[in-house]
Amino acid sequence: NGGASTATSTLGSPSAGNPTVPAFYDQRLVLAGPVASPQQFNMSQPGAQYNFDVSTISQPDDAIQGTLVSGQLSTIQSLVAQPQGLMVFSDNLAWLINGGSPGIGVGPAQIVANPQAYNGANFMPPIIANDHMLYVQSKGSIVRDSIFNWSKQVYSGTDISTISSHLFYGYTLHEWAWAEEPYKVLWAVRSDGTLLSLTFLPEQELVAWTHGDTSGAFQSVATVTETISSGVAVDAIYFIVQREINGSTVQYVERLADIPSPQTLANSWQVDAGITYSGAAALTFLGAQHLAGETVTGIAVTDTDPPTAAKITPFTMAANGSFTLPTPASPATGYIGVTLGLAFTCQLKTVALDAGDP
Repeated sequence: NGGASTATSTLGSPSAGNPTVPAFYDQRLVLAGPVASPQQFNMSQPGAQYNFDVSTISQPDDAIQGTLVSGQLSTIQSLVAQPQGLMVFSDNLAWLINGGSPGIGVGPAQIVANPQAYNGANFMPPIIANDHMLYVQSKGSIVRDSIFNWSKQVYSGTDISTISSHLFYGYTLHEWAWAEEPYKVLWAVRSDGTLLSLTFLPEQELVAWTHGDTSGAFQSVATVTETISSGVAVDAIYFIVQREINGSTVQYVERLADIPSPQTLANSWQVDAGITYSGAAALTFLGAQHLAGETVTGIAVTDTDPPTAAKITPFTMAANGSFTLPTPASPATGYIGVTLGLAFTCQLKTVALDAGDP
């Protein structure tokens, strides 16, 4: 009482700068990669994430400081806690930190860092898909799948981008996100604004890449777990998309539409940067000013019983975002559902058929 107490915790030399990579491992807060000492890591006391104290006589629960040693300078890029230990990805190679063997905890007197893979990783945090770790190699254009090999007792993996190398050659990946439910898809933003997606089901031996584009460029991607109207929890995919709208460069936050099954034309979403209306029958609608000056199309659903869905004839959106649709044929009086946005072309190409011998 009566005054404020202050304290400073210094992790190594102050001249090393602030750490750049955080993680939790063995109930310890791990802060790694200080700017001027990129191979250094510091572990707090277990269960006390902000306590980096050490004892005069070393104790098993003391904080730990270490430096990864290799034949070349490496920068720690990311940390991933695994059952076998703490995986440390750097731009030149990867290490596994543990107490001397897989699954053994660390302490000041028992901590070992063993090299695992020598292809390096870039700044993007690895994606954890069940017991697999997906990461981008340091040069930014190769995706690898890493998993613990029990026979060799090391983390090994394969290049899962080589099967679709035409999607990666000459480009780099800038950001990605994992949508586990419902379709096990990884979404990645490429350096030219193209969107890549990977369906990853290793237990079914399914690794499949594809790409998508839009009237603009994808800038960023993230997933958020949400409960949709059917009551099912999904990993919703959000994008930052840069578009040229009405002569101006804009950036929109856009959500990838859910794909219910079974799906009808009336509840489908077949446009980009879209907006939807659901309510009483109407002919005039508001709120689409984000598409001002653009050619738009979509689906309109009449108020008949049963409702009828039809394509909206393309037209140019007014600057104030209001529009009026043609009166539908009798007995319909208006539209109870409208989904409207930018048109896109869906491309599908079948692979060669194996007709057998001959």
